[in-house]
Amino acid sequence: MHKETVFSPKHYDQTGEVTQRVAISSLKLAKNGDQITGAKGIYALAPDGSNQVVYTAVKVALTANGGSGKQAFPENQLVISTGSQDMVVTKVKVTKKATLLTPVHQGRGVASNSHMVRVDIYRNAKGYAGVPLYPADFKQAALPNRVITARKPHDQWQLVTANDAFICALYPDDSVHIERQHPIRLKYPDGHTDEVTSLDCYFGKINISNNSVTFKAHDGSYVIQEVALSSLDTLQLYQQDYLGNRHLVRSKRRADKTSAMVKTR
Repeated sequence: MHKETVFSPKHYDQTGEVTQRVAISSLKLAKNGDQITGAKGIYALAPDGSNQVVYTAVKVALTANGGSGKQAFPENQLVISTGSQDMVVTKVKVTKKATLLTPVHQGRGVASNSHMVRVDIYRNAKGYAGVPLYPADFKQAALPNRVITARKPHDQWQLVTANDAFICALYPDDSVHIERQHPIRLKYPDGHTDEVTSLDCYFGKINISNNSVTFKAHDGSYVIQEVALSSLDTLQLYQQDYLGNRHLVRSKRRADKTSAMVKTR
């Protein structure tokens, strides 16, 4: 079962960031010694300096232990003497940018929609565009109708219009054919690269922060350059049978919620 990570939404409206308390043993110090990270978030010195003592102590410990929180805090404890008493630190707050969140616990927290079920692909005047769908979306009265808009928060994503043509619903590992006038770069294990303008591959995932898609090789023999969805000239979904034969899927309408959670291959 997929377990959602819950964050505090306290400053989300003002900063676009959410916070989460993480164990100090999970922290890591960047090689340049400037940034402390944990749980894909950043532990930083507060603007008002309120965490100065703890932040400095954590950074010193990490620096002395190769940047590893596991080595610096093997028992997940940091003892700081404040003069009159000792303070035991086991967790600190990290912050991370968030684009698409789901309210949980009666609005006291938000969960990051990290487990994407599928992406519904449309084509508009600017090219291909995708609507990401998460488990929580299938519990709503209607499916989302906002397409990923690069470097914009979710409430500023563009809406699907009646003029946008529905193309297909993409699930991870779906067989696709893509074409692009500007060559797509392929990188092989031995270091050499190749460039192609037409490719049969698998859909991997889509990055909702910049609208770029990761595709995968059929045989895993090379890595495909991440490409902007809107930059593709052709995107076609194929169904592959047990004999390896591929058949073009021509979708006429968007799949409804009753069949969305389980895909028949």
